[in-house]
Amino acid sequence: MKNFLAMLALLALFTVPLFSDNMDKDKEKRYKDIKKMLDATQAVKMFDQMKNSMKASVGKMVQESLKDKDLEMTDEVKKLYDDFMSKTLDMSMGMIKIEDIINDMIPYYDKYLSNEDIKAIIAFYETPAGKKYLDAAPKIMMDYMPAMMEKMGSSMKNIQAETQKMAKEFAEKIMAIKEKQKKEREAKDK
Repeated sequence: MKNFLAMLALLALFTVPLFSDNMDKDKEKRYKDIKKMLDATQAVKMFDQMKNSMKASVGKMVQESLKDKDLEMTDEVKKLYDDFMSKTLDMSMGMIKIEDIINDMIPYYDKYLSNEDIKAIIAFYETPAGKKYLDAAPKIMMDYMPAMMEKMGSSMKNIQAETQKMAKEFAEKIMAIKEKQKKEREAKDK
């Protein structure tokens, strides 16, 4: 029995690294396939286009919010604003490294997509329809972005107004409780 257990332990010592190496190689190959899929979907290009689109949309949204202020949008003010927004957005977007994002995303694709899915996605994006979609997607987003930002802008005003109302009601209730507790303590102390 001791010999059998010793033999099993010895066998485990030699086979576990073999399985582990194969699993590591399989995972490495799978991650390369996922990276190939992300390359086929032009993820880096899409990210860059998204950054540029966000810069433009956020800029317009902030510019619209300035119209509500007591500030005339002269050429001088517009230039100061544009310079500030450009520098701020370039700095913040520059802190985001697409390579890091892609590497961070790979395990999530690994979790939810099978090898067959990954291969099918790669195959699709290599077709004329897939390439046409990749060409059209950023244009669609650029066309849609102003409408989305306008919708978000009006929603944000409503959300802000409602939040302020709720905060005022909350503060009034807290103050009422605080006053009640103060009176109770004073009554107790008498």
